[in-house]
Amino acid sequence: LNEIQVTNGPNFGLAISKCFRTNTTAQNVLPPPNPPQQLPSQQKALTRHNFNTYKVVKDLEGRDFTRRQAEAIMRAMEALLNNSSRIKSFMLSKAGLENVQESYLFKAALSDFRTEIQINRKKNLSDIESESAELHREISNLKQKLQEDIATMRNSVQLDLNTRKVDVREEQKKMEINIHELNNKITISCGDIRTEIEAIKWETTRMALMGIFGSGICVLLVMFVSNKNTKKKSPLPTSFIDAHSSLLLMSLALMLLPVRIGSNHELQIGVNREEDCFTEFAFP
Repeated sequence: LNEIQVTNGPNFGLAISKCFRTNTTAQNVLPPPNPPQQLPSQQKALTRHNFNTYKVVKDLEGRDFTRRQAEAIMRAMEALLNNSSRIKSFMLSKAGLENVQESYLFKAALSDFRTEIQINRKKNLSDIESESAELHREISNLKQKLQEDIATMRNSVQLDLNTRKVDVREEQKKMEINIHELNNKITISCGDIRTEIEAIKWETTRMALMGIFGSGICVLLVMFVSNKNTKKKSPLPTSFIDAHSSLLLMSLALMLLPVRIGSNHELQIGVNREEDCFTEFAFP
């Protein structure tokens, strides 16, 4: 507030004009401190009080106050009005207080809700971790059991395969033994048949030779008888007698030779057959 200098004479009008100019502008006596930042909903315009300083000063002078006292009282009143307006601007109204309370309650509820959510989240995470650990243990147990079952099944299958292989080998050995026995029987039968055929052949040959020998003997007997009859008439030479003796010996040798050859051949065939059977049985 500009200082008003009250004087007599022509300067009195200037003082009045200054007083009205200060009243219209409503300047503060003391500069207010910087107000704290408020929310947009809490910000409000300062209240302007139209204070007629000149009238107040005149009223005070009319009540037996001096000019200086009246001005001092006027300045004090204006300062009080400005301070009250400034203090009122920092204070909250009832609606603002309710809004602040609701905001505080909302923030408190939001904080409680956030805390509850965090607690529930931690609890759920711990439950999930415990369930995951339990599932991991179950999976490990199932995996171990499955591996044991697979190993047992593999051993059982391997044992069955080995048993089957042994059975197949035994069957093959039995079959080979049967085949060898059958082969030996067939070989023996063939040898017997061959021996019988050779015996029949040599028997037939011997019979034929004996027939030839018998025929030769008959011829010789006939010739001997005829020669004996003619001997009485004329004696035979010794060369003729020697020829007849050698012919008889040759005929006897021819008669005994087939029998000897046939017996030796049959014996050799039997020995060869036994050697073949022994070789086939010992080395299949």
